Amino acid sequence: MDERDPYFSPPRSEELVAGREQLGQVLAGLSADERFVVVSSKLDGVGYSELAAQLGKSVDAVKKMASRATQRLRAATAHAAPPIGLHTR
Repeated sequence: MDERDPYFSPPRSEELVAGREQLGQVLAGLSADERFVVVSSKLDGVGYSELAAQLGKSVDAVKKMASRATQRLRAATAHAAPPIGLHTR
């Protein structure tokens, strides 16, 4: 019996390449500081206080920057297809 999720399929290599290109384009639309904060906090797990010290900004300023950048990323990808490998029902 197959226990795998019937709505999941492994991504094809061309889907991965297209997804990476789209992510690169969306990230390129952010300022250098916004990109640094988003990548460092969301992908690398760096805390806001450490980022604030590195950027010479307050923790609140970094949190606002992260929030605004995340909103911009969501808006830029709102029209995109569901995540690679995930099919809607």
